[in-house]
Amino acid sequence: MIMKINNKADNERIITKYPNRRLYDRTDSQYIPFAGVKELIVNNIPFKVIEDKTGNDVTRVVLVQMIAEESFKNDGIFSEQLLRQIIQFYGNSMGGVMGTYLEKAMGNFLAIHHEVLKNTNISSVSDEFNKLLDDSINRNHKFINEMQALFLAGNSDGKSKTN
Repeated sequence: MIMKINNKADNERIITKYPNRRLYDRTDSQYIPFAGVKELIVNNIPFKVIEDKTGNDVTRVVLVQMIAEESFKNDGIFSEQLLRQIIQFYGNSMGGVMGTYLEKAMGNFLAIHHEVLKNTNISSVSDEFNKLLDDSINRNHKFINEMQALFLAGNSDGKSKTN
């Protein structure tokens, strides 16, 4: 097998994905189910998934498969409408911006979540979290409106240049 990946950290686990969709954790020398990969994620343990035949990094593909399987088990966290909206950005000139925006928004969401859990007792978490989340959403909405105004101002005809 050819490894095309450079490890960013010595403690990054390498998981091999075989054609039968089985995953093998090289650190523990055993097969690992999606539940085991989820545990790595929850515990912030860095890993890469490498396809056995090609040596390509297929981490993102495996993560999407995990989301799909979770959606079959329960309602999932992504509504059908949200998934459709995300798919609309594939191949669109704003697709890269959307990915960056979603990544930063999720980072902000997690920061708020951790801050609320750290600074409140469990009975008031929901109210405090919702307040901070509303504030964050309002700031994001303002940012999007400002970006749209800048984008539209850059076009002489006032129309956006999206696909």
